[in-house]
This record gives sequence, structure tokens and C-alpha cells, in this order.
Amino acid sequence: MAYNNNQNESSLPTPGNNKKQSIDFLPKFFRTEANRKFLQATLDQLISSGAAEKIDGYVGRKYTESYKLGDHYLEDVSKLRNDYQFEPTVSLRDNLENVEFAKDYKDYINVLNYFGTNI
Repeated sequence: MAYNNNQNESSLPTPGNNKKQSIDFLPKFFRTEANRKFLQATLDQLISSGAAEKIDGYVGRKYTESYKLGDHYLEDVSKLRNDYQFEPTVSLRDNLENVEFAKDYKDYINVLNYFGTNI
């Protein structure tokens, strides 16, 4: 019968093969090709092992009292983000702690640019 297709037991995890698949957690009856494709596109990305890279350095402003020449600071993806790291924002919350209004430095710069000020 058709439900016997793809009904094999999952392979045991070995040191060389530690790839997790969400289809392995399903009962045999539900290990169909359609379910396998759906789970590979959605859940497998959430349970797979990530690739981490160790990075050593400071993040934030270089113009502080604690900055010393020779400190290694990480560069950001753009000059704008590099110039305004960890800048304060204005935010208003209601009684239930829901954010009703939030503005950051980019919003203020855009407003000044709109009105033709020299930025």
C-alpha cells in the first residue's frame, strides 16, 4: 500500500551524522513525502544546529571616558549604524506597558532632512 512508502525507521545519531529532522519525531504513519517537504521548509530550520562564530571586541561608542587607544571595537554594517550605536530613544508606554510611541535618532535625522537642514 501507499502508506508503506517512506515508513523506515530513522537512523541513529552518530558523531558524523547529527543532523536533526522533525520528520523523525512523527509516527511512521505520518512520514509521507508531503509532510517531509513541509517540515523541511518550516520546522527543520528551527531545530537544526546553528553555526556560531566567536567574535572578540567591544560594541558601542568610541567616544567615552572608558575608551583607550588600542581597544578593539567591532565595526557595524553601515556608517550610520556605526556612528549611532546604542543611542537613546524616546518611548511612551501606557498603563499595560504597551508601547504607544517610539522615536530614535534615525527618525529625528529624517525629519531634519525633510525640512532641509544641514545634517
